[in-house]
Amino acid sequence: RTPASDADITRVCTALDNASFASDRTSVLQQSMRNRCLTTDQARTILKRFSFESEKLEAAKYLYDRCSNPDDYFEINEEFSFSSTRDELNRYMNSR
Repeated sequence: RTPASDADITRVCTALDNASFASDRTSVLQQSMRNRCLTTDQARTILKRFSFESEKLEAAKYLYDRCSNPDDYFEINEEFSFSSTRDELNRYMNSR
């Protein structure tokens, strides 16, 4: 996988901002990050574009598998409002 540049992340965020529906945002994310890896900080930037906790969780799981510094991925927890969501992400990470 190719590391995502900050310009790549900016383009992804713009496309996410322009997507009207959750399914569109999911599709944009999967298409744009399919062959890329990214840092935890870049993942946090992308996750800020998701409004709903459930969407954000699915995106966080998708991005975790592309993260170049997974030991720092615990920082993603700050993006979630509910402890149950953080717990679910942590279970996912532990299963990988």
